[in-house]
Amino acid sequence: MRRVTGFQPTASRVVRHVEDCLIQSNLFNLPKDLPEGEGIDWNVVIVDATEIPIQRPKKQKKSYSGKKKTHTFKVQAMIHYKTQQILSLCSSHGAVHDFELFKRNIKLISSEAFVLADKGYQGIYTLYRNSLLPLKAKRRCKLDPELKIYNQEINKRRIGIEHVFGSLKTFKILAERYRNRAKRLGLRFNLIAGIYNLELSKNDL
Repeated sequence: MRRVTGFQPTASRVVRHVEDCLIQSNLFNLPKDLPEGEGIDWNVVIVDATEIPIQRPKKQKKSYSGKKKTHTFKVQAMIHYKTQQILSLCSSHGAVHDFELFKRNIKLISSEAFVLADKGYQGIYTLYRNSLLPLKAKRRCKLDPELKIYNQEINKRRIGIEHVFGSLKTFKILAERYRNRAKRLGLRFNLIAGIYNLELSKNDL
């Protein structure tokens, strides 16, 4: 059997061409504003981060995630609570803490938004007053029943972003160890998020 040469570079060029066409179509851009609707829930957004395992890079320290115990690429997403639409994404090396990533990209948040986050975002209130996150019990102290209910209500609303990440990771490129150059991973994640939003809008029709 004759060996096929040059397949991978050709496949890579085709993939890049398709990606560039999708970007130029402007159909997969993430929205810059909150969706319009009535009620307080329409101003609520959820922020959280997910990590994608990558191959060991040359500069290992920047990409090593202590949480995952491997080299990762981190993507922080903000979704609209009511519609489950992805509003924005920002990315970084796996070693960057979720809260640090939030601080770097706080300008992406609409001034009208009310943000729900998890316990990893301690200190968020000092940067963004319209925010809520579960309360942590003090050492050797238990939370009061009322505060436990408060935490449950926040977590019940936050679970939506886990479902969104699950939907995005039905795409194999995000579900398994990423083996391509990390330069375009952020772009590809944005395109997949745009596809997710487009499918979501079609289901709402």
